[in-house]
Amino acid sequence: DETALEDTVDASDTPLPVESAELEEPEPEPIALPEGFPEAAPMLAELDITSVETQDAGKQMFTVVGHSTLTVDEVLEYYEKVFAETGWKVEGSSAWKEMTVISASKDGLFVMIESNQGGPNSIVDITTANL
Repeated sequence: DETALEDTVDASDTPLPVESAELEEPEPEPIALPEGFPEAAPMLAELDITSVETQDAGKQMFTVVGHSTLTVDEVLEYYEKVFAETGWKVEGSSAWKEMTVISASKDGLFVMIESNQGGPNSIVDITTANL
């Protein structure tokens, strides 16, 4: 008998609706340049730093990696211009389809900038060291 079956269903047997609460992930704290990073090393204003590594702070050996909205060619053009305007000696410069590299020195500091296309952004590695 269907009526008898319906009467035996208790309201506590019915699952309660579950409200889905969207958890907001907090914005990650921006990564700062490592302590001792040479102020003379030109930085991209558009660089969103994703990692930093200190190899030897005394020798100013650091690596900074980040994402930029600039293309790899724009990164190279930026550094060619900045190095020329601020008295750096360009040691070498190369460009390929999805990668550029430029290195320069000034006042005993060596800087190498490598840019790789990573989707819509470029991934920029900045390495510094005393000569």
